[in-house]
Amino acid sequence: MSVITVAIAVPMAMVIVRSKREWVGTLIMLAIAVTFLSGGVTRAYSWLVLLGNRGLINLSLIELGIVSKPIQFLYNWSGVGIAITHYLLPFAVFTLIGVVQNLNVSVEEAARSLGASRTTTFWRITMPILLPGLMVTLVLVYSIALASFLFPMVLGGGKVRMVANQIYDRMFTEYDVPYAAATAVVFLISAFASIWLINLVAKKIKKAVS
Repeated sequence: MSVITVAIAVPMAMVIVRSKREWVGTLIMLAIAVTFLSGGVTRAYSWLVLLGNRGLINLSLIELGIVSKPIQFLYNWSGVGIAITHYLLPFAVFTLIGVVQNLNVSVEEAARSLGASRTTTFWRITMPILLPGLMVTLVLVYSIALASFLFPMVLGGGKVRMVANQIYDRMFTEYDVPYAAATAVVFLISAFASIWLINLVAKKIKKAVS
């Protein structure tokens, strides 16, 4: 989910910063800001309505003839993944806007003046420069995603259980405090180890690029 979020956020940040039509960037920023300011509960139940068998998404897919029967988005990883990605997107976009703004446009223009296509310029010039910022963004959204509790509970219907949900169930349903505490400690250690590893990779990439 974290990687998908960053992959979606990159083009959005590029459009916001570099679009020749200012209203396009403003519109995207407004949509992201509204998403960011709306509460997690509001978003969770909005997705519950949208992703249901008779929700807007399924009805639209059936009406367009893409599917013949509703797709089961709820009570599995599909719906939870969509909701968490949507929740993480503003954090990723806002972080990457600063990264894109610091790009040296003249380097890209020089590459294009030497005959490189836009695609080649992006993958061989822009992307390596962006990579350290992408890794920082990945650490941020990964950290937030690790603690997801609300979306698995509402959209997963008890069938999708992330670590936070398991700790909650052990603590307040089964009253197994020692197990919940041990799980929380292991979770924190794993989270810090993952973040440390991503940071290590980011530093190596930054050193290689610079």
